[in-house]
Amino acid sequence: MLAAKRGAPQAATELLLARLAAASPQAIAAGSVVTWVPAHARRALMRPDAGEVLARAVAQQLGAVDARLLARAPWARRQARLSDARRLAAAARLGFVVRGPAPPAVVVVDDVRTTGATLDHVAHLLRRAGAREVRAIVVAATPGGTP
Repeated sequence: MLAAKRGAPQAATELLLARLAAASPQAIAAGSVVTWVPAHARRALMRPDAGEVLARAVAQQLGAVDARLLARAPWARRQARLSDARRLAAAARLGFVVRGPAPPAVVVVDDVRTTGATLDHVAHLLRRAGAREVRAIVVAATPGGTP
């Protein structure tokens, strides 16, 4: 995952697609739109957004549509190096917004889940924007993070 975050997302993409191939196809609703948790603006300026690369690969594998449903404000807080407690407390200040109405079924791809606060927050935003079903796919989870 560090390689993906530093601009070489191919290894993470291969790992995610291998895990996805082993998953049950019924886990993803037909007609789902695949999106991603966008990287912080400073990271996105320096290298490709690993989440976007992963989401587009997942969409292709599923035969689904991918779309940039989420945006992140440039003033948004980064979570790197924050404790679990601080990540959970800061979720609402991450600066995510939904770009327009959400489709009925959404699959959110994220590279790493630490506490789940970000995924919970964007799922809440997508539901408020009209999504009835929100699923998440992650490549990795940090050890010791809140399940």
